[in-house]
Amino acid sequence: MSLSNSVKTWIIDPAVHNSSRTEFRLTEGMLSSQLKLVDVGVYSTNIVDRSTGVFYPSILGCLVAIKKISLFSGSTMIDEIQELAAYGAVQHLRVSNQAQEDLNRFELLNGHSFALKADDAPLNTFNLQGTLTLQASHKDYVKTYNESAGSFKQYFNNQVQVSNTPDGAASGMLVLSSYLEFLRSVPILPNIPDLRLIIEWNLNTSDYYVDTNAPTAVTPVLQPIRPQLMYEEILGLPASEGLLKIPYQSCIVERFIVPAAADGVSVSSSFRSGAFRNRFLKDLVFFNKVQTNDDYIRAKERSLSPREEKLQLSLNAKKYLPDNGVSTEAMKLQYFNETMGSLNIPLAAAMSGFNDYTSNKYRCLDPQAGVMSHNFSVGAVMINDVVDRMDIEVSRKGSNAGSDQTSQYDLLLFGRVNRLMELQGGVVRLSY
Repeated sequence: MSLSNSVKTWIIDPAVHNSSRTEFRLTEGMLSSQLKLVDVGVYSTNIVDRSTGVFYPSILGCLVAIKKISLFSGSTMIDEIQELAAYGAVQHLRVSNQAQEDLNRFELLNGHSFALKADDAPLNTFNLQGTLTLQASHKDYVKTYNESAGSFKQYFNNQVQVSNTPDGAASGMLVLSSYLEFLRSVPILPNIPDLRLIIEWNLNTSDYYVDTNAPTAVTPVLQPIRPQLMYEEILGLPASEGLLKIPYQSCIVERFIVPAAADGVSVSSSFRSGAFRNRFLKDLVFFNKVQTNDDYIRAKERSLSPREEKLQLSLNAKKYLPDNGVSTEAMKLQYFNETMGSLNIPLAAAMSGFNDYTSNKYRCLDPQAGVMSHNFSVGAVMINDVVDRMDIEVSRKGSNAGSDQTSQYDLLLFGRVNRLMELQGGVVRLSY
């Protein structure tokens, strides 16, 4: 029997859809965990065209439209992801440059498509004078122009326009295993009863890129596009009898507030984790969430790189990180690369300051890529242990030299923990 004859593809409409939430109810059977949410996005009927200047963010793309994703069996929540924007920003950048060009551009509708250039143009022009750019050279492919009064204004960061109709072309696709760890760690969903996927929408216009200086600028009134869910049912597999135990991973989020620091003043803080206690913790990702936008980088997709940031971890009453912990920007990137793999961003994104000898960063980064400087610094450490007690120490030095370098921010900890599902007689039980 060929594989095509043993798999049935389902494309289902939501059972519930409104401006706040959408719910899908999956068929019961042996299902592949590669669930795909298609036609993801928002629209606003008062958008004219690109001249209105309403775009999806450059890192999150169409994911910005979703506040939270949850997976239930009846009323039992199997998995969910909170702080989805921050977690999604990390996931979207954990890919190769080729994937950014070929997949993310058309699926996630984000704007990151890095390319190397060697042009040496004057600094007062918008030519590609830097060594790294977000502007693709194939304009017909990217369609980055906005016509205004007989001339063209260019959105350098390749953003995709929000549609003005619910059936417009600007809708994306999300592979849900990129965000729900349960789907990533369990290849087959074995006859889970009353399986429900719930999407909560984010229609806050400040989280999108709205150019108030655009020729036909408006305040958009956003509504979610009605999505569909695509998945595969594997036919011919016998249902499991008796007690079925399914180990999987789930992502827990914990939040701490790092206090403000005046210019030139060093501030240290210590936090004790409660969310991961008595859990087997595989790894941790650190994300410095701020409250303000910086140019085209939206607040929810920014992870600030504070001046002279230091991170130390104490696990089960023992210092976990050697020496002074994560004490440099390069070391923070090294720990992340060893734990989660590399990120497809310029190294300047993880640096608190980035200039050449003339104090101008645009000799190394062109204007659109230069905005990334100090705006995406994430760390990660491998744990692989049961947590009895975990303390986090953070220090930073305030500076007036960059956006949010003196402001307080939220330190988000994304931790993947081990869980167990027990399925018997149509009843689901979960434990850690």
